[in-house]
Amino acid sequence: MVKISIIMPVYNDETKLENSIGSVINQTLNELELICVDDGSTDNSLNILHSFAEEDNRIRIFSQKNQGAGKARNKGLKEANGEYIAFLDSDDYIVDNNALNILYSEASTRNMIMASGSMQFVSEKGINTTFKCFKEIEKLSLKSPKDYCVPWYFYKNIFKRDFLIKHNIKFPDLLRGQDPLFLCEVLTRIDEFLEVPVMYYSYNTPTANKLNNSVKYYDYFVHFYEVFKLICNKKFDKMVHEYSKSLINLKDRDVHVYNKNELINLLEVMDNIVKVFVSYGDKNLTKNIVSSFNEMINKIYINNLMIITDEDNNHIPDAYSNTITLIDNPLIPKVSVVIPVYNVEKYLRECLDSIVNQTLTDIEIICINDGSTDNSLEIVKEYALNDSRINIYLQENHGLAFTRTQGIKYATGKYIYFMDGDDILDETALEKTYEICEMNNLDMLIFKLINFDDDTRKQFTSNYYEMNFLKNMDGKIFNYTDIGENLLQMAVSAPGKLFRHDLIHNLEFPSGLIFEDNPFFIEAMFKSKRVSFWDKHLYYRRIRLGSITTTAENRNFSDTLKIANKIIDITKKYGEYDAYLKVILDKKLRSAYGRFQKVNIKYKQDFFNEMKSDFINRKIEFERVLMDLIPETRCIYELALNCDTYKEYQLSIDLFNSQLKLSEFESNMGDSHLYQTARLDLKNTGNETNSFEIIENSDTHSKINWPKWMENDKGKGAVIESKKGNLDLKLKMVNEGEFELFLRGIDSRDKNKKRRKILIDYTTLTINDKEYIEGHEFAWHDEPFILKKSVKNSEILNIHIEWTVKCNLESYVQLGASFNKKYEIDKDKKSSEVQSIMNKNKTLENNLTKLQTENTELTTKYNTTCNENKNLENNLTKLQTENTELTTKYNTTCNENKKLENNLTKLQTENTELTTKYNTVCAENKNLILKIDHMKNKNKSMALKIDYIENKKNKGVLNRFKSKK
Repeated sequence: MVKISIIMPVYNDETKLENSIGSVINQTLNELELICVDDGSTDNSLNILHSFAEEDNRIRIFSQKNQGAGKARNKGLKEANGEYIAFLDSDDYIVDNNALNILYSEASTRNMIMASGSMQFVSEKGINTTFKCFKEIEKLSLKSPKDYCVPWYFYKNIFKRDFLIKHNIKFPDLLRGQDPLFLCEVLTRIDEFLEVPVMYYSYNTPTANKLNNSVKYYDYFVHFYEVFKLICNKKFDKMVHEYSKSLINLKDRDVHVYNKNELINLLEVMDNIVKVFVSYGDKNLTKNIVSSFNEMINKIYINNLMIITDEDNNHIPDAYSNTITLIDNPLIPKVSVVIPVYNVEKYLRECLDSIVNQTLTDIEIICINDGSTDNSLEIVKEYALNDSRINIYLQENHGLAFTRTQGIKYATGKYIYFMDGDDILDETALEKTYEICEMNNLDMLIFKLINFDDDTRKQFTSNYYEMNFLKNMDGKIFNYTDIGENLLQMAVSAPGKLFRHDLIHNLEFPSGLIFEDNPFFIEAMFKSKRVSFWDKHLYYRRIRLGSITTTAENRNFSDTLKIANKIIDITKKYGEYDAYLKVILDKKLRSAYGRFQKVNIKYKQDFFNEMKSDFINRKIEFERVLMDLIPETRCIYELALNCDTYKEYQLSIDLFNSQLKLSEFESNMGDSHLYQTARLDLKNTGNETNSFEIIENSDTHSKINWPKWMENDKGKGAVIESKKGNLDLKLKMVNEGEFELFLRGIDSRDKNKKRRKILIDYTTLTINDKEYIEGHEFAWHDEPFILKKSVKNSEILNIHIEWTVKCNLESYVQLGASFNKKYEIDKDKKSSEVQSIMNKNKTLENNLTKLQTENTELTTKYNTTCNENKNLENNLTKLQTENTELTTKYNTTCNENKKLENNLTKLQTENTELTTKYNTVCAENKNLILKIDHMKNKNKSMALKIDYIENKKNKGVLNRFKSKK
């Protein structure tokens, strides 16, 4: 059992990674796993991970493109198996080798959801263990989550995995502030947590300001809004006041805003934060928050970061509309045209001509060469020499989705348009769509595409791109709520829209997938407040062999499943999961089966396996709406779950569809009862006098016959037909014999006298309380369920039978499987017979020679193997000896290390004692020096006194001498 899963996101940390991993694998707790998620590292980090994983099977490695630590940690959470979850950044390390063992022991013993250890902070100045309110833990104690101080340093805690799963607690999709929000989701759901006195985590304190762009700055404010919503609502008063200081202190930082829309978003989230504090009820705190926000706003206005004043303030939040008026920088292009270029030399000139000749000239043209191996790049360079609006970017081949996302990053225009390198755009398209967007202040304008054949140039429309359900929306302003479920019917192709840059600047096309337009468009629609449809063909889509969407050989057909799942995730993100789940799953099932039918036969089983696996993994979602789907769509899901091969699946669906049509036909003819009528053939066989009596029958309306064809020298039998759904019979045997019971479907024939395969799903059969059916037995007239049982004269049989009156899809699976099996057997049999006839003579002639050759080869291989085994045994013995020696050396070294540690401890103790003695002696010496100085001064004073007395005496004697004289 894995006790703790440690999740480590890794991105370009090759210099510190080994130390970080080493601190995990050296833990005394062995029952752990280290889940390393490489987040697109470009240094040697991934190789380091693999080298450690080869030596320790507890290390599991996953890779993803660079998406940030939050998504990497969420990937780790999804893959983790441990009872508890711990997090470790790849530039940090675990201090105490016994830390995880102690934390797990204390947490699991008390069944704690969260346990917290001490942490140290490493900076250029050294190590500090008392940072702000996170002081070193000195004793084991239970704490209230309200006393956690501020929601920082989630690293210092371990969390119970089942709790995180139950409450769906993950890291939010933010570039900054993910960690506090994750921790608050935990703290506001628990009653207490455990503090454990162990030095656990070493945190490498960052030196750079991480709020270094506008998106991170905005996300940081979003995180404050989400955190304060949680902790204000739960009355985490101490945490609210402490954490609000971090928000207020942002007034001293640079403000990152680069266009009007970003400013509006920032002001709106500021307003939302203020509303949370107003509801919280602390007027002084609210006042301080508002005051700090005003300072930030003034700083934006003064710095004038690509924003200039104007009178257009229609979209500035009310709280600030009187003081701020803004417009976008007029120097930026009106439209950025993003063109991914990959091996389209044959069509590229026609594409570029349609762009450079646009009637709207204020555009930038972003051509991204996606690793082309033909002459495409040279063509783009040729055009760039003559048009300064063309900017060329080079990259290795990453695919259309990744390239379009890069184009968004390179774009500087007010609007963004996506162009494919093999298609053509109407030369007035950008001018007209730009004018419509500006006139109506649109987030997105949608128009129509028209197909043309690459060979004949003949144009033709398709219902998909026509979007006839939007006819009545032509020229109107709407959003996704106005079109309801039709949202999933819209043509999603990126070249059919003009997007406002601010709308999609942080969106991505899912890299590595085809049909990438789908989730991108759906999320853009959810974000858009003002959308319009122009019923006009402006884009000419080339239909050619070899393109991504027209290549039937393409292995990525299963991407339709992944794309649908991404769309479901997007509906969750925007709170529209319940509203769109049914229509998304309906479309997903139909699309999946459509792809299943089209995919090349060599991929069919692989695709079926992926489809079945996806259906099983998303079973909870499917079952929420399954009964609301029509039978034809529902069977795509249910049959996949019950089939093992793509052939069984195809046959089962074919049978279902034919049975459904037959059901509809017979229902119209008044024969729907055929599908719920069970038929029982009963007979007591032995001799001509054998029979039985029907003592009780629970269905008084059942049809009972004793037909002549059931009467012979073996006895007499009966046929019972019932459509009740259950039947109880009490039979008395006449004579000893063998009782035979056939469960069938009713005998019904078509106009050609061919018997129909009308299936009955028998779910229960008991005789004298003994069960003879487990689950389901599917039977029809020609394939009955048969039971035979020895009976005695006058023996009573109490028979209970149940069957469903609804068709169960598993029946078609069983039939499909049986037909498939029979087909394979017949095919193999015929093939074998033909091959046998063709090769019989040749086989007889060659068998002896072949066997002799094989025997010689086997003898040689046997002798070689014996020698190899002998060498292996010798090597094994040698290795065992070496291992014994190494073990002895290791134990000796460990003992020596232990002795050295003891000696070191002893020396440290002695050193401490000596230091104390030294300090004492120094103090004593200092006192002695002071006493000596004091005595010297005293002696000096005495000498002066003596001199004074001597002088005085001498002076008196002299005076007396003079007087006498």
